[in-house]
Amino acid sequence: MNSILSYPNRGPYGDASYRGNCSGYIIRDILNYYRPTFFLECFAGSGSGYDVAKGLGYKNSIHLDLNERFGNFNLLTDQLPVGSDLVFSHPPYWNIVKYSGQNNVWGSEVHKGDLSHIENYSDFIERLDIINRKIYDSIIEGGDMQF
Repeated sequence: MNSILSYPNRGPYGDASYRGNCSGYIIRDILNYYRPTFFLECFAGSGSGYDVAKGLGYKNSIHLDLNERFGNFNLLTDQLPVGSDLVFSHPPYWNIVKYSGQNNVWGSEVHKGDLSHIENYSDFIERLDIINRKIYDSIIEGGDMQF
């Protein structure tokens, strides 16, 4: 799938007030194109992927995030479930939008695993590479990883 997508609005998915979230229309398009049997979403954030998967009737999808809503799952330290044939990952934009901590998107304190609070770009990329390797290793042969 190669395309540039543009939607006039972000759609009814997730929490529109959640800064930096991905339009559910993009996730919907990816799911409709690949039609996975086991869908894994990393950095689930505002719940756009969860809402899309639920709306499309997916029974076998897992959505992970540091946010308590999605299990307080730390992609750096926790073991990813294996066997998915599609992973969608929407990581933070380095330090552009801060997620955890007071006056940010969620939580009253900065979460130690929150990549959005890493100030050094090389450190950010190093940690993101660790996560991406874990994601890649969790996918079945022939599966896909979408960002």
